[in-house]
Amino acid sequence: MTANQPREGEREQFDDVDGATTVHDRIREAMIDGTLAPGSRLKIQELARRFETSSNPIREALQRLQGEGLVQINHNQGAFVRPINEQFVRNVYELLALIEPYLIRRFIEFALPEEIEKLAWLIDRFEEHNFGDTQTYRRLDTEIHGLTYQRHYNKQAIDLWKQKRILVGLLGRRYTIGQARRKAILQEHRMLLEAVRQQDVEKAVHVVEQHVKGSAVHFIELLRADLPR
Repeated sequence: MTANQPREGEREQFDDVDGATTVHDRIREAMIDGTLAPGSRLKIQELARRFETSSNPIREALQRLQGEGLVQINHNQGAFVRPINEQFVRNVYELLALIEPYLIRRFIEFALPEEIEKLAWLIDRFEEHNFGDTQTYRRLDTEIHGLTYQRHYNKQAIDLWKQKRILVGLLGRRYTIGQARRKAILQEHRMLLEAVRQQDVEKAVHVVEQHVKGSAVHFIELLRADLPR
């Protein structure tokens, strides 16, 4: 293990991008992969049987999923799976485009030398991996961004970022990233590292905005291509 390599357990708050261990995660996974179809009604007892749990964890999971925008709850009609459409994806990325520049500013101002070295190490690992498999790519990408945000004092903003980041990671698993977007991601990571080393706040903000908006455009293009004609 090198000096900059993350130690075991160091990834604790960003490792759940592809995980599905809780009832909430398992229901969300079923929605995203289409097992629970868009527009279908979510009945608590049926879900409890399917996921082999009691009704209370199901209710709690549906409340969380409502907060994430994946479930619509009508008091007179019950809960339904929300369709994942272009507007929903656009809204999620617009939130990320607001949150990430806000979070990166503090990192640029207060980054420790060892954090900058670790960021460089993660970017090297990301390039070596070269989009080899989706799970590793998304883990490394999330660790790169998570490192720059994890010490921010605004924990609510970090939690919101994590929630939306996990969501787009899960949604994105159904698609293959195009070659042009892959090249842009590699360039944007290097530009971010350069801005961090130069302590150039405005450059870092610009790179992060470009990164999020580029991902949004690419995701929506893939989504449109996947829609029935």
